[in-house]
This record gives sequence, C-alpha cells and structure tokens, in this order.
Amino acid sequence: MTVRIVERVPAHGAGRTVVRFVAVTLGVLLVSAGLVMAVVPLLAVVVFADSLRTGSQMSMSGQGWQQLLIFTALAGAAVWLGLRLIRGRRRIGLYLRKFGFAPTTNTVSFALRRAAGRTWRLVTLDDSMVVPVGVGTAKRGLSTLAVLVGVGLAGWVVWYFISGDAAAQEQRNLDNALAQADSAGDRLAQTVGIAFINALGTLMLIIFGCLFALIMIAGFAARRAASRAEGIARQSVHREHEIGAAAGRLAAAARRTFAPRLMVVSVPTSFWQRAIHGLAQVCDVVVIDVSEPTDALLWEVQHIKPMFAGRWVLVGARERVAALAHPQTALTGSPQGLLARLLDGEEILAYGHTVLDRQVFAESLRHRLSAVGRR
Repeated sequence: MTVRIVERVPAHGAGRTVVRFVAVTLGVLLVSAGLVMAVVPLLAVVVFADSLRTGSQMSMSGQGWQQLLIFTALAGAAVWLGLRLIRGRRRIGLYLRKFGFAPTTNTVSFALRRAAGRTWRLVTLDDSMVVPVGVGTAKRGLSTLAVLVGVGLAGWVVWYFISGDAAAQEQRNLDNALAQADSAGDRLAQTVGIAFINALGTLMLIIFGCLFALIMIAGFAARRAASRAEGIARQSVHREHEIGAAAGRLAAAARRTFAPRLMVVSVPTSFWQRAIHGLAQVCDVVVIDVSEPTDALLWEVQHIKPMFAGRWVLVGARERVAALAHPQTALTGSPQGLLARLLDGEEILAYGHTVLDRQVFAESLRHRLSAVGRR
C-alpha cells in the first residue's frame, strides 16, 4: 500500500443536509414561538408595575399564577430547544501544522474557516500567524439589527403613550362615532363599541411593545455572547497544569450558540507536546498538515494516529506531498521516507495556492470533515 493523494472530495450525505435544514427551520419557529409566549409574563410585569404606580392592588388567583408560570416555562423551553436545534451538535477539531510556514498556514486556515460552518469549531496552537476567528459578521450583524429594531419600535410605543397621541386618537375615534349617531341609543352603542375597540387597540400596542422589548433584550444578549466569544477565541497557557482547564474552557465555548469558529491557544514550546495531548482529549477530529516532514510532525503523526483512528484528516501542499505517493519514497531513510511509512494506506487531501485551488480545497475539506465519524 502507498499514500493516496486526492484533490477533490465529492459531496455526500444529501439526506443529512435535508435533516439539518428541517432542524434549523424548526428551531427558528420554536424561538419565534417562545418570544411570542414570553409576551404574556412580560405583560404581567407591565400590569404589575402600573398597579404599583397608580397605587391599586393587582389581584390574581392561584390558577392565574399557575398559568403564568406555565407560560413562562413554555416560553423558556421553546427558546432553549429552538437554539439547540439551530446550533446542532457541535464538534471540535484540532488543527496541527508547521509553525512559521506562511503559505500552507494561510491556505489551510482559509479553508478551515470556510469549512467550519455551524457544525465544526477548531482549535490550534499559536505561533502568531493564525488569527482567531469569532462568531462571524452575519451573527454580529443580526444581533445589532435586533437591538436597533427592538429599541426603535419599543421606544415608539412608549413615546406614543407618553406623548398623549394614544389618548388623542381614542378621543378622535369616539368623536367620529358620536358624530354619525342619529339617536341616544346609537350614541350609547357607539360609545360602548368604541371604548371596546380603543381598549383592544391599547392592549395590542402594549403586547407589541412587550414583543419589541423582548427582541431588544435578545439582541443585547446576542451581542454580549458574541463579544464573549471573541474573548474566548484566544487562550494563553503559561504552566503545564493549566492545559486541562484551558481544554475544558474551549470545549464549553464550542457548545455555545455563539462560539468562535477558530480558537488559538498560546503555549510555551517547553510543553507543546503535552498541550497537544490535552487538547486532543476534547477534540473529535484532528487536521494535520503534512507538507513539511519535520521531527515535530513525525512525533504528531506517531502519537495522534492511534488516538484518532479513522477520525483524522491529512492535508498538504500539492507540490510537497506528491512524493509520498511513490513507493520508492518509503524505502529511503529520510524524514520524508519515514513519514511515508507512517502514513502507509492513508489519504492526503492536497491543495494549491491559487484562488480557485483554495476554493476547491475549502469545499473538499468541508465534505471530508462531514464524513468523519463521531467518537
């Protein structure tokens, strides 16, 4: 057997894509339903605050409190389950490459950012060449938009009531109705009807105001989560006993709805091997760039291969890994020959450095990662 070099990995698992689309759609619907249901407890808070302001007492039966608690629990459960469906089951990948090798680092980092998507979150050791990647501009933009929309619309509802426009509109509705009445009975009926319509309109405005306030709160929470993810994206380990805690933080961060896509861990060279072992304990897959057969790479392959049997992805620069596919290479005593023997029977996904090569490689890497089994 010899090393196999491939440059394209076809897409597979269309059914999985459909299931993922259905799950995300259902998650969006559940989050929306949860926000709508959350209007009820928020409306109760508004009524309670108004009763305190006016000095009146707000009375509610035991059954009413029970129903309010049920609505609150259902709203929270719907939002939580919806976010879980949107997020999916996150998986963590460990990216190992030669430090200081700019061409391959840039190419593979670009591909990993494209391949991560919703499912994968990646971690690598630091040599100041890999820039951590946060939650993405789309999520930050949506959270900012939610804040602006929520603040604007909720503020308009509050201003509508404070400025007296609501009371003026109710009076205009009543005056127009009375002007069209022909008798005392008609005037009484119009007064009752308009009073009901005005009350219903006021209630609807309050409900919409609560909904807009919830959108604003959700937007603020999302912005805060995105900022926290940006901070978690870079970790520093100064002592060997800190590796386990750092790996645990990265694993917890990857499970959050707003999680950094590429996390960078700075470790001293004195215990980088121990750091790789510690990070590997929380990772589902490892991506190794085998372009340069250094002593460090040979050590990584020797120790990672038994840990990630069937769950590693080998990549390499096309012009540098081509020789590994020749049977004669494995017969030499060079580092490249030793690497060829260690990788006997394995498959390497090759890449080039042109724009088209990078795009093809990113797509193929995404397909390869999606095919990796769970541990």
